[in-house]
Amino acid sequence: MAAAGRKMSSQKFPQRLVRGFSMLGTNIRTARRRHKNTMQDMAVRAGISIKTYREIERGSPLVSVGAYAMVLHVLGLDHGFFEVANPERDTGALLINLEELPERVVIRRKRRQQRDVVYAARDGGVDRQDDGVF
Repeated sequence: MAAAGRKMSSQKFPQRLVRGFSMLGTNIRTARRRHKNTMQDMAVRAGISIKTYREIERGSPLVSVGAYAMVLHVLGLDHGFFEVANPERDTGALLINLEELPERVVIRRKRRQQRDVVYAARDGGVDRQDDGVF
């Protein structure tokens, strides 16, 4: 997350993502022109500012995914949007049996483990689970 008052630079993104967003912006621009819509029309229909819409056509990775989704929806191109992270198509994840995955993965930090020890000592040596409520 960028510090207050400072904008995040697209240079922080991997080059592959920058190229991908650039292609997406170009594709959106082409679709808009084929549909004979102005940038202003698209911005209004998507519920975003004209400035944000321009950034989308430029392929800015700094624009929210929600804004991109709304523009794709307005153009009728959102049909595959929700398949992006489908575990059925994730070839790496297909090697893992999905039924054996835990509901939740919790990694306790060292500081939290020390806190658990303090609780156990304070309770007279009774070991109890820390539920995260303080």
